[in-house]
This record gives sequence, structure tokens and C-alpha cells, in this order.
Amino acid sequence: MTGQLRDLLEERADAVGFRPPDLAEIVAEGDRRVRRRRLRAVTAAAVVTAVVGGGAVVAGAIRHPDEVVTGGGLADAVTWSRGSTIHVGPDEIDVGFLIHGFLRTSSGFVLMDGQQSVWSVTDAGQRRIGKVGGQERLVADRNGTLAAWIDPADELVVFDQLAGTTRSFGDLAGTSDGGGVLALDGRTVYWRSGAGVVTVNADTGKVTPFADGRLQLFDVKNSVLAFADATRDLKVGSSLEDAKPIVAWSLDTHGGDEPVVLSPTGRWVAVAHIRVTGSGDSQEIESRLNVYDVRTHAATALHLPGGRWVAVPSVWLGDATLQVMGLFGNPPFTGDTIDPSLFSCSLPSGSCRRVATVGKVGAGYAIATLPDGHWSSDDQ
Repeated sequence: MTGQLRDLLEERADAVGFRPPDLAEIVAEGDRRVRRRRLRAVTAAAVVTAVVGGGAVVAGAIRHPDEVVTGGGLADAVTWSRGSTIHVGPDEIDVGFLIHGFLRTSSGFVLMDGQQSVWSVTDAGQRRIGKVGGQERLVADRNGTLAAWIDPADELVVFDQLAGTTRSFGDLAGTSDGGGVLALDGRTVYWRSGAGVVTVNADTGKVTPFADGRLQLFDVKNSVLAFADATRDLKVGSSLEDAKPIVAWSLDTHGGDEPVVLSPTGRWVAVAHIRVTGSGDSQEIESRLNVYDVRTHAATALHLPGGRWVAVPSVWLGDATLQVMGLFGNPPFTGDTIDPSLFSCSLPSGSCRRVATVGKVGAGYAIATLPDGHWSSDDQ
């Protein structure tokens, strides 16, 4: 993605929390319950991590919401937050504070508030479990119970939401410059430390060198990796050595695309292509969204109905259903508010339908985030 596009989106839509989504598929509503109430509107409106080591559970305030469904398998309902409310299809969970970023696990939700505190929300209630540092990011495997982040001391923290335990790891290289948590797949955390990219086994605590710090790791799902290395091409495969180029970014003068999002089994990879040309009132955006079959590399183009959308892959609602955020609509893009929508797209057909219209975001409107673990600022 060009810096020009990032600047444009951050200027006009910072409240959407637009960042390259990392690992993202939605887990479903199941049998557990935390606070639930029905949306009064007919159409849902709003937009859009456990390392074994020293440390104990972080104690904090506990809240006990009324009942709401939170756990289970993969969901088919779009998920987002706005203000203090998490939306899961037609259902709402009000956590009582402004949500600046969140994720789902198989046991519930993990959220960030405006003071960078991290909260767990499950059927047992709400509890503060830690704090994020400068990276301001959470990662999780939504089919598992773990969530992870980097804390203000630059330590890697991993929380098991089912067990209720939190543990931390210091950077073994003694420096965390440019570091950050990258991905979480099952019980394995991918961490860019001072020593390069390493993996941390959540059950044994073993730290293993994985790659040098230049590797750009987009996603890991079911042991399938999506990354860009020194060749600059997007590669997907079960190992760094065996991965094959799936998009020839090295042939593009603009460089690589993003976001890149793998489906839960690693069968599909969604890749956005977004380019900005011109300046001022004459800016033009070229946007397309393709989903590639990882086995055959065949591409399926996704076309959002109802306008010329800037399409951003958000999270997977199952292994063949992708939640997509549509930004801006038809150019020119004027004013300081935007009105995104959420779409559900099915594979292998590539058909998409709008499933949630979006309230205004931008200056003077509520913070809205997607369940990708990225921070959304309230600075308007």
C-alpha cells in the first residue's frame, strides 16, 4: 500500500481503525452468555492473544454483565464495535467503556480501552488483564483461547482466556526496537524481537528463531504462512522454504499490497489492491480485492454491489465466507466524514452482499473498530 493512501485513509477515516488486518476470522456465538440485547433498528448499523513463562494472572476490576452469547465455533454474523458496544450480527454487548480495538477468541472477547488497558469479556464477566504498549495491537487465533500483545515494558504477554492465566516473556536480545507481536496460530506466537522473528510455544515456553527481522509476516493460519521476503513477492505456504509466490509484487512499481488475510484453514488468502493517484480534489483510487486459492493460485475477484467501493478484507466468517469493509463509495471523496458498509462475500463464487450499513464516522462521531486487534484513536 502506498503511503499516500495510508495518509488519506487516516486523515478521513481514522475512527474506522483502518490498519492492515493481521489474523482475522470471526468465531461464533455458542452456548456461553454475557450481556445481550436486540438492536432496535431493522438493519444493524455501525462499522467498522499464551506464552508459558514467569508471571501470574493480572488482577483487576471485574464486571458482571447480563447474559449474552460469546463462544462457540466459526460464526456467520458480521462483527464490529462502535462506542462501548460490540455488535455480533443482530446482537449487542455493551461493555461500559469506549472500545479502541478488540478481538474474538473461542471463549469471548479481548478489548483495549482508551487508557490502553486490556480487558477480557466472557460469561464470567469483564476483567482487566493487562496493558498494551506502544504497538497498541492484539493478536489471537479465533478458533483458540489465546490472545497476545506487547506491554509497556516491551515484554510479550500471552493470555489464556479459558484458563484465566497471563504470562510474559522479556526480549532475549535485550532490545525491542522495531519489535512487535505479529501473529498467533493455535498455540504458537510469532514475535518480532530484537533477535529477529521468533516463535514462542505456548505450552512449553520454547523460543525458536524463525526468520530475520526483514521478513514481512502478514498472517499465519493452520500452519500456513503468508509473507513477503527479500524477493518482495507475496508468498504462501507451509514453510518459508516451500512457499510459492502467489502475487508478483516485485513487478509492481508501487510495491506490495495489503491487507492480506488467510482463511481459518489456510485454503484461501484475500489480498487487497489499492492505489491512489492525483492530489487534492482530483484524487482517484484504483481498488480491487482478489481471493486466491492457495492450492491452485487461481484468483477470484470480489465485486461489492452498490457503488465503486474501496474494498478492504476484514475477517473470515468461516473458511469460505469473508467479511469485507467497503469505504467511501464513489469518488470524489469530500467532507470529513465517511459512511462505510460491511459485506459478506462467499467463495468460490465470489458473490458479495451488503449485510450492515454504517453510521457516520470521523470528526464528532463515535469510535468504530473491526475485530482485527488494531488500535483506533479517538483523536479527531
